[in-house]
Amino acid sequence: DVQLRLYALYKQSTLGRATHRFVYPQDLRNAFKMNAWIQINHLSQDEAKEQYIQAIMELAQKKSK
Repeated sequence: DVQLRLYALYKQSTLGRATHRFVYPQDLRNAFKMNAWIQINHLSQDEAKEQYIQAIMELAQKKSK
């Protein structure tokens, strides 16, 4: 779940809205990745960047404890 969220935030911040149509539904891994990205399409690229950085910082804090 965390990895999917980070993937989606990264894609949204670097490429913007998910516009690709998923062609191979049997490829479950990519379907989950695309779904995660589509779920955050409402975020701007800058908002996605901020949330990505915040998520990484939270993970780093958890790891250091």
